[in-house]
Amino acid sequence: MNKNTTITRNLFNKGPVIIIKWHNSKNWPIRYISPNVSILFGYDDKELVTQKTGYKDLVHHDDYKMVAEELSTAIKKGEKTFQHKDYRIVDAAGNVRWVQDVTTIIQDEDDNVVSFICYIIDITERKRNDEELRQFKAAIQQANHIIYITDNNGVIEYVNPAFVKNIGYSEDEVIGKTPSILNSGSMSEQYYKDLWSTIKKGDVWQEEITNRKKNGEIYTAYQVITPIKDEDGRISSFVAIQNDITERIHSEQQLQDMKNEYESIFNNSHDAIFLIDVDNGNEFRLRRLNRTHENATGLKTDMVQGKTPVELLGNELGSKIQENYRRCVEKAGAISYEEELPLPTGIHTWNTWLSPVLDNNGRVIRIVGSSRDITEEKKLRSQYEIFFNVTLDMLCIASLDGYFISLSPTWSETLGWSEDELKSKPYIEFVHPDDRKATYNSMKDLERGENIFSFDNRYLCKDGKYRWLSWKSYVNRDEGLVYAVARDIQDRKEMEQELERLSTTDPLTQVYNRLRFTRELDMEISRVHRYHHPLSVIMFDIDHFKKINDVHGHLVGDDILVEIVSLVNSIKRPTDIFARWGGEEFIILNPETDCQAAFTQAERIRKKVAEHEFPAVGQVTISFGVTGFDENSDDERTFLSRVDDALYRAKNLGRNRTELM
Repeated sequence: MNKNTTITRNLFNKGPVIIIKWHNSKNWPIRYISPNVSILFGYDDKELVTQKTGYKDLVHHDDYKMVAEELSTAIKKGEKTFQHKDYRIVDAAGNVRWVQDVTTIIQDEDDNVVSFICYIIDITERKRNDEELRQFKAAIQQANHIIYITDNNGVIEYVNPAFVKNIGYSEDEVIGKTPSILNSGSMSEQYYKDLWSTIKKGDVWQEEITNRKKNGEIYTAYQVITPIKDEDGRISSFVAIQNDITERIHSEQQLQDMKNEYESIFNNSHDAIFLIDVDNGNEFRLRRLNRTHENATGLKTDMVQGKTPVELLGNELGSKIQENYRRCVEKAGAISYEEELPLPTGIHTWNTWLSPVLDNNGRVIRIVGSSRDITEEKKLRSQYEIFFNVTLDMLCIASLDGYFISLSPTWSETLGWSEDELKSKPYIEFVHPDDRKATYNSMKDLERGENIFSFDNRYLCKDGKYRWLSWKSYVNRDEGLVYAVARDIQDRKEMEQELERLSTTDPLTQVYNRLRFTRELDMEISRVHRYHHPLSVIMFDIDHFKKINDVHGHLVGDDILVEIVSLVNSIKRPTDIFARWGGEEFIILNPETDCQAAFTQAERIRKKVAEHEFPAVGQVTISFGVTGFDENSDDERTFLSRVDDALYRAKNLGRNRTELM
């Protein structure tokens, strides 16, 4: 046997190409198959031939019809050799293998087709790689993160749809450019030097960056840049992924501001404030003291932190103090009392009120205590009449049956009523109707001998308006009298209400902002899990709003946002929670509403907006996404992610439509 014959035989016996000859009859019986079928597919070539196994038996049942039709078509066309579309066969172990097939048609002298010879190559691995590549490309295309790819010189070669959507540049505008078109001017030159030094070495770069969108808007993103190397280990390109964290940074700043405000209030209060942790066994451990407390008592936070009152003050006094803490836990509400304590600064008498902090299950996990040193006050009680007449606070003495007995002049100055008018009827009649139940409850506490050191309600003025008063009341049951001081806190209440409104309201449209919406959403989801009622959400986005801003200006855009909010408010129910989600995107939470009803509401809003004539631009349309909450599988993240996907689908399907997912 010569050398060429040996090479040819090894090619057929051990090479990657399987040769099969089968007869043109039922089941396609195999007449010959090359021995390498045992290596590649696990079959015994002799058994396949001697057992009259048909090639049809090897072809996957879902692909047989296609293979047969292609064969028939080739015969009709008179082709001698043709290539099948890729199809599947089943190997001896039952595994599915993809193959590429070139078939030759054999005819006899009368041009009758008698058999076929096909040359098969296993392409399973290539198919798998192709599918992985397809899935990878799809993931990049559908990703919410901003992704772009550059060559090794930093020239942009690809951007994903999220880049176009969020940054505002089209593909044509950025392909061939460098990422410097996003430069905001706020990053230092050293930042970019370090970036390039890192990725040119083949290392991954992970840092925050502040960039500028096409419309000039500044955004902050967490950016990861990964070098991609070729087979020779040389860097061929860079893949950059950006996660826009602008909103998160804003929220973190708001949270920090709130913490700073809390710290300012905590440490600058004239009352001695202390925090107590309550564990599952109702053991009480001091957590923190404010500056007033430390100065008044001589105790420091680092001295008391983690200690129980017994550990700090001994068993007798500590147990007495802990009993008050237990009363607060058992009531799961605020209590007040007077106590005398021997402290490093001496013996002092305190008015103390405790307020519980509850978790989502209603369990008291912390107590906020506030004490006021009344040592000197007790010494001066014999002289209270002088103070009664000159103080700026509203002092009074009342009977336990609900009538004023004596009032300081400040009452008439504040409310406008004369002292006789205030004494002429039960004081509950001066209380705002919405506050009467709480006032009745406080009166009951006084009747039981409990002093009140923190209670607010509204009192009627002679001009018909109401003013907020803050009360501290002391009861003498033996005398049947209540000694109380009220302070006019109207200005403070108005400021608190305005601060609450500003912190939870979008300043342009006056609907809730994103922070308030997420707070409401959390409460509604808790209600769903408690009562199993339906909950749906609608998200909508103004179509082509950027174009409106570009053509007509941002002031016109703002007017359109306000007008659309007005249209939505005319349709939504009072119980619906309406908020600005961001930019031109809004969201409506629908309690007690299934997704079909929410879809109907969204369609009503969509049609009303589409039919409305906007003065500056004419017609404006909006796109909607709608979904319902599944209490068995959803949480806040999946709920909002799904409605966002529904909105995205509505935009992709042509806008001015509602999609339900």
